[in-house]
Amino acid sequence: MITLVENNLPAIDPSRTLSGRLLSWWEAYGKHSQIAQFYKDEYGSCAVLVDGQAVLICNTNASRKEFVSFFALQQNIKSIYTDIATAEFFNLPFSHVEVMRCEKTIPLQPLIPSSPHEIYAVLSAVFENFLAFEPWYLDVSYRMRHGLCHQTSVRKDDTLVSSAMTVAEWENGVLLGSVATLPEYRRNGYAAQCVLTLAAFCQQQGKTVYISPQNKEAKRLYTTLGFKDFETVALIERK
Repeated sequence: MITLVENNLPAIDPSRTLSGRLLSWWEAYGKHSQIAQFYKDEYGSCAVLVDGQAVLICNTNASRKEFVSFFALQQNIKSIYTDIATAEFFNLPFSHVEVMRCEKTIPLQPLIPSSPHEIYAVLSAVFENFLAFEPWYLDVSYRMRHGLCHQTSVRKDDTLVSSAMTVAEWENGVLLGSVATLPEYRRNGYAAQCVLTLAAFCQQQGKTVYISPQNKEAKRLYTTLGFKDFETVALIERK
């Protein structure tokens, strides 16, 4: 039976990035928030639902069957991150999301932070159909205030032209994302600068650094920066 989490999450492996995504929501909002809802079953599987998206961690086929039925009732959830075996149970199209891990120590450099409004302007200009501003802003600004989201930028002539941030932070790891450079400023190494600066900061905090390349070009870049293939997860996107 799937129930709301009342006290603590089931034991999950913090070395996997799916677990890290879920743990980062727990760290930020906990069990009492109306923003994120946490569920578990008797087999130790669990999920978090927040702002139309979900992270699902399943341990058994019995759990997978139950959560497929559960998500059939959650029509507001449009995207679900989970493992490949679980995604196959949904009988829905899903994409494979590569995850890379930084395998070298990067010299520390100072972060150059920017405001969420400036960051959103770059992200919405670069990524088609990016998230709506209000829910994105409420989440990012909240996590920034509580030290659970870090970001660095490149500015030219007082204009933010490139940025990267941590999209998930948990006890021993971080997932970097939202790496974006305005088109007219590309091919100058700004994205690499942002990723390296942020990765070095996170390593200084004793965290393992992960990143998900959005395309082959991004993967080539991250490989040159010291990232190597780590795992593949599934992303189910429902219409």
